[in-house]
Amino acid sequence: MRRNTACGRALPAAFDIAKYDACAKFTGAQWYANLVKRWTHDCLIRNGGARGIGSITPADFENSLLNPIVAATGNIRDEDGIGWLSEAAQVTDLSAYDSLNLLHWPLEDREYDADDALESGRVTSEQASVITRYRDAIQCIHAGRYELIEDDVEAVNLMMETPLWRMNRSAGGDIGNVAHVTVDLHGSEQKLVEDFVTWLRAARKERSLPEIKARIGAKEFGRWHRYRILAYLDLKHWALLNSVNLTHRRIADAIFPHEYEVNTIDRVRREVAPEAINAITPATIDTLLSQLKADVAVA
Repeated sequence: MRRNTACGRALPAAFDIAKYDACAKFTGAQWYANLVKRWTHDCLIRNGGARGIGSITPADFENSLLNPIVAATGNIRDEDGIGWLSEAAQVTDLSAYDSLNLLHWPLEDREYDADDALESGRVTSEQASVITRYRDAIQCIHAGRYELIEDDVEAVNLMMETPLWRMNRSAGGDIGNVAHVTVDLHGSEQKLVEDFVTWLRAARKERSLPEIKARIGAKEFGRWHRYRILAYLDLKHWALLNSVNLTHRRIADAIFPHEYEVNTIDRVRREVAPEAINAITPATIDTLLSQLKADVAVA
């Protein structure tokens, strides 16, 4: 078996912490471009091949460390983004077109067969049972059957009490990062905002999405540079790709080589790692992209 030469090295040969000094003057667009690069590497290394999204070799990755900083073009394209909705405005009307596609497979599939889907492994037995209940309720409503039997009433009540996104998710649908709500426009602006914040926090919590309470700006950019999150991510990705165990001490020595007055090992473990991981989540990247698009629209 061919020996992985990376295992004998403490750090990638191409790594140079000085190359990351440019982050100190990054604009939002530059942070966006460089975070997307790390998010892409993360997906390729962790999920490459199995999900048909390509792969990256150890040699290609190490070559990327020769020039680790991406030069942002400054052009934000309409198709940019990771989630389902990456517009300048992150609260928008439900379009007439989108209203036709609110139900995900298999709830909207007229040809769906529960037994076939179960046998093929497309759904679990629990999902199959849930899907059947929802589909029965949908058929009752579409047929206008107002004199419902007891089971129909239970199914329809279930739909009335269940948020759309939860129904799609329980049926195995990919609900992404978009949700639809109903707003009573007779409400006062203050009351509507209060209600929206309450709903938002509950929806994010149930869907395990991070809370982002303020715009991403200079404060976050300064912290990302100070914590050397791009360098941290590059080292972690190199280690993961090469099956190398990089300790917190080794990483701390590499990204904070001239800091002696603080416990850099604790900093890496308690602050750098969670900050870096959060920075390349789709929620953070798409929030930053939405701000960039809004700034372009205003300019």
